[in-house]
Amino acid sequence: MVSSDSRVIMDRIDQAIDNRYLRGDILEAAWLHQEALGGPLEYPILRRAMMVRYPSLNDKNLKAQIHFLQDRKLVEEVVNEDLPLELQEMSEGVKLTRAGKAIVERDADIGGVIISRQGR
Repeated sequence: MVSSDSRVIMDRIDQAIDNRYLRGDILEAAWLHQEALGGPLEYPILRRAMMVRYPSLNDKNLKAQIHFLQDRKLVEEVVNEDLPLELQEMSEGVKLTRAGKAIVERDADIGGVIISRQGR
């Protein structure tokens, strides 16, 4: 289940296709949108942002994409249990970071992954 705030953000990311965010970093755009609403970045938002930024992304190549992001220092470490159940078989898991300022937490209410910032 995706919160209403998350739905708003995912809609904004979809709309970002025609604006400056595609010329920059769509993950940064997702962070900015999420911060504007004052909450953590939920896994569905991250996944939508990744799919906009990397159009060929799908569940079958998500593992390869995670390793690509890891090489680019956007993934700090791999934690299998932090991924939704349907993706655990396809990936070793993921723990994302943005310049060392973000952590992944489990959110029992959503049943997914929350990505939030540290040191704020």
